[in-house]
Amino acid sequence: MIAMKAKKQWTNVISYSKDEYLTREKFEMLRSDVKEAWQALGWLHLRMTNDIDTKNPSPLSRPELMGRLQEVKEQIEKMMASCLDEKHETGAD
Repeated sequence: MIAMKAKKQWTNVISYSKDEYLTREKFEMLRSDVKEAWQALGWLHLRMTNDIDTKNPSPLSRPELMGRLQEVKEQIEKMMASCLDEKHETGAD
């Protein structure tokens, strides 16, 4: 559970304890992983748009769509486990 340190009165600024932030290295690694997932989704969106615009007689099949989306889902789950959920894996709270 994310522990809120303090919310400043009359603002939307919320402060968190130092251990609630990623290190610079982990932040950059997460950014890179997010970019890869974004590119995979972008490719899928572009392909689907192209299939619709060209009235492609053989658009992406359901198994291929599921496979591509599963890849992105696995990438996101990996990011969640490796960077964002680390405290909960170690048992620290």
